[in-house]
Amino acid sequence: MNLRQIETFLAVYEASSFSAGAVRLKMSQPTASKLIDGLEQELGYKLFLRTGARISPTPQAQTLYGEMARVKLGFEHLVGHARELKSGAEGRVVIGANPVLSADFVPRLIAIFARRHPRARVRLETDTGRNLVASFLAGTLDIAFGSRTLRTRQMPEMMVVPGGPLLTVPSVCVLPVGHRLANRKTLALSDIDGEAYVGMAGEPGTSRDVEELFRDSGVQVRLVAEATTPLGALALVGQGLGVTLSADYGVRALPASARVVARPIAPSFVASIEYQVSDKTAHSPLVKAFADIARANAEAVHRDIVADLFAT
Repeated sequence: MNLRQIETFLAVYEASSFSAGAVRLKMSQPTASKLIDGLEQELGYKLFLRTGARISPTPQAQTLYGEMARVKLGFEHLVGHARELKSGAEGRVVIGANPVLSADFVPRLIAIFARRHPRARVRLETDTGRNLVASFLAGTLDIAFGSRTLRTRQMPEMMVVPGGPLLTVPSVCVLPVGHRLANRKTLALSDIDGEAYVGMAGEPGTSRDVEELFRDSGVQVRLVAEATTPLGALALVGQGLGVTLSADYGVRALPASARVVARPIAPSFVASIEYQVSDKTAHSPLVKAFADIARANAEAVHRDIVADLFAT
């Protein structure tokens, strides 16, 4: 298997056509067909089922697509890195983080790094946890940042990159502006008993922590909506659908126009911000430098992010 075959497979798969895939790669259709035929012979199974002019990917092709795309992306990263070194750049660090951490926390760390390494290039890739794990394991990320709750750590089926904790943070109660509890400085969990609640369906670790917290405290809420990301849940709160519990830094990932307020609440769940360095690039001085900066500055960056969180 070679890169040209991988590129052809991806183009044909995405275009659902040999002719359109060939046009995308600026090659003839017979050449594209020959490359796919060779790849199928090498693999020992069909990748596309041909019915006249129409094609459809086989189950094997559907399974291979994600891995093939990551291989191509990794090669493109390698080429870009090599060109940057030729131009006199110090090198490049590829950082991955979920949407919440990418909104403020990780960019602040990148800014510190950039001031100390002005000739280095930094690439920030934002994606969901599952996709970040896949990219990290494929070697296309140098450092991955993520967040977990206590419950997430106890769930072996969760797709998370095991890493070292940078810091732990408390959860807060997030309410719509004008909510009856918004004028309180602090809240007890019992204060939201019976309230409309926005859950996080895409965060099973957090969801289970919250469910256990409510159960242990004898609190019952009315689940009125769910979101697959913390940002989605917070945005729904801003629209007045209900309240939610969130890690404190998550509230700062919302735009300034979001109509929410945050209040300390007890008891609450605890989340950790974690990172992991790829063993494929751990030897890189720049990667080591970024990891050192993350460890040394994580707490200060977090303090700055939430400094006036409860001011409104």
